[in-house]
Amino acid sequence: MLKRMVCSDNPEKCFTHKIGYCISNENSGQDPYFSHILNWEIGHNDLKQAYTMLKGSWNDIFDTENGGIQDEWACGEDDTLIFKDALIAF
Repeated sequence: MLKRMVCSDNPEKCFTHKIGYCISNENSGQDPYFSHILNWEIGHNDLKQAYTMLKGSWNDIFDTENGGIQDEWACGEDDTLIFKDALIAF
């Protein structure tokens, strides 16, 4: 997720722009990123493992021709709803 705030004019007006991608390896044939489904149960080793896997698969995950995420890396419906709520709260 990325967030950027842009302010301009007099009087000043500010706008927040947010973007993010929900990435899942559920359909990629790989082991799950995390050992727990609850955020507060995820440890440092889980985060490090997810970072390493995502960093090594970047070109496989993103559809650079059409934009977005490749189908086998896209989140399911339930995860997408959770992600949308997280992006709004971000």
